[in-house]
Amino acid sequence: LNIYHPGRKMATELRIRRLKGRTPLQNGELMRRSFVGKNGPHAHRFHHPPMKELNTPRAIQRLLESYSTFWPRQIEAHPDDLEWLSASQPWTQARTRRHLQRQWQSVPWATLGGPETFRLLCRVKRREMLRITLRELAGIAPLRETLQELSLLADFCLQYALPPCLAEMEKRHGSAPATFAVIGLGKLGGEELNYSS
Repeated sequence: LNIYHPGRKMATELRIRRLKGRTPLQNGELMRRSFVGKNGPHAHRFHHPPMKELNTPRAIQRLLESYSTFWPRQIEAHPDDLEWLSASQPWTQARTRRHLQRQWQSVPWATLGGPETFRLLCRVKRREMLRITLRELAGIAPLRETLQELSLLADFCLQYALPPCLAEMEKRHGSAPATFAVIGLGKLGGEELNYSS
């Protein structure tokens, strides 16, 4: 299981602890003891929690706390994100570009100024990355699907971040003689962005 979090070397740590048969919870218990029992036939291996145990915000928060020091801090700073996750379309499903547009269509993007647009895009990115991370930790999203969703989220943010930037440039310097384009190369072009890209 490879998990990449901003500023955290979680992947290496998880691989080492998995080899030792220990995946730590924040309170020192073992993940295997909480979800599969300490004497199960595969207790030495990593197991995803049963989906029926992830039906409340507290259960979701507990799972995130098991693997990340980043998300608990984010949830503490933005507790309404968990409520949003429960109220949004089923987080167990991957989102296409159309689903992502529909989820955030209530935001009047065209009428917002630059600072307000960027503030809302930060919220979109934080909440959607929470959903994507949870799908991976719950074992319902294969790696390829996770990378595609992260890349789609980057496309979405670029789509709405570019217009206010161009409007500000035009205000300062006048109309440009050519159009502006964002060309995705490398990880973005190949739809292989990870959490820290």
